[in-house]
Amino acid sequence: MNSDNIEFFYCYTKRMREYFYEKAQIRPITTALNTNSNKMFSLYIKTEQLKNLIEEYEAQKSQ
Repeated sequence: MNSDNIEFFYCYTKRMREYFYEKAQIRPITTALNTNSNKMFSLYIKTEQLKNLIEEYEAQKSQ
Protein backbone atom coordinates (compact mmCIF):
# COMPACT_ATOMS: atom_id res chain seq x y z
CA MET A 1 0.00 0.00 0.00
CA ASN A 2 1.39 3.38 -0.99
CA SER A 3 1.09 5.85 1.88
CA ASP A 4 0.34 8.65 -0.60
CA ASN A 5 -3.02 7.03 -1.34
CA ILE A 6 -4.19 6.58 2.24
CA GLU A 7 -7.23 8.63 3.28
CA PHE A 8 -8.00 9.30 6.92
CA PHE A 9 -11.25 9.88 8.78
CA TYR A 10 -11.29 12.02 11.90
CA CYS A 11 -14.17 10.99 14.14
CA TYR A 12 -15.23 13.47 16.81
CA THR A 13 -18.33 11.55 17.92
CA LYS A 14 -18.17 8.93 20.66
CA ARG A 15 -21.38 7.29 19.43
CA MET A 16 -19.97 6.92 15.93
CA ARG A 17 -16.74 5.43 17.30
CA GLU A 18 -18.80 2.95 19.33
CA TYR A 19 -20.89 2.16 16.24
CA PHE A 20 -17.76 1.26 14.25
CA TYR A 21 -16.64 -1.09 17.00
CA GLU A 22 -20.04 -2.69 17.61
CA LYS A 23 -20.72 -3.31 13.90
CA ALA A 24 -17.27 -4.38 12.70
CA GLN A 25 -14.81 -4.33 15.62
CA ILE A 26 -12.96 -1.47 13.93
CA ARG A 27 -10.63 0.36 16.28
CA PRO A 28 -9.02 3.73 15.63
CA ILE A 29 -5.35 4.12 14.78
CA THR A 30 -5.14 6.60 17.63
CA THR A 31 -7.21 8.88 19.79
CA ALA A 32 -5.92 12.38 20.38
CA LEU A 33 -6.80 15.96 21.24
CA ASN A 34 -7.24 18.58 18.53
CA THR A 35 -4.99 21.40 19.70
CA ASN A 36 -7.11 24.07 17.96
CA SER A 37 -10.50 23.07 19.36
CA ASN A 38 -9.48 21.00 22.42
CA LYS A 39 -11.87 18.29 21.22
CA MET A 40 -11.02 14.59 21.38
CA PHE A 41 -10.99 12.69 18.09
CA SER A 42 -10.32 9.16 16.89
CA LEU A 43 -8.36 8.64 13.68
CA TYR A 44 -9.24 5.86 11.21
CA ILE A 45 -7.93 4.73 7.85
CA LYS A 46 -10.80 5.35 5.44
CA THR A 47 -11.45 1.92 3.93
CA GLU A 48 -14.48 0.86 1.90
CA GLN A 49 -15.82 -0.88 5.00
CA LEU A 50 -15.49 2.29 7.04
CA LYS A 51 -17.11 4.39 4.30
CA ASN A 52 -20.09 2.01 4.33
CA LEU A 53 -20.36 2.22 8.11
CA ILE A 54 -20.26 6.02 7.97
CA GLU A 55 -23.10 6.00 5.45
CA GLU A 56 -25.13 3.55 7.59
CA TYR A 57 -24.54 5.64 10.71
CA GLU A 58 -25.55 8.86 8.99
CA ALA A 59 -28.68 7.23 7.52
CA GLN A 60 -29.76 5.96 10.95
CA LYS A 61 -29.05 9.32 12.53
CA SER A 62 -31.27 11.15 10.04
CA GLN A 63 -34.30 8.89 10.63
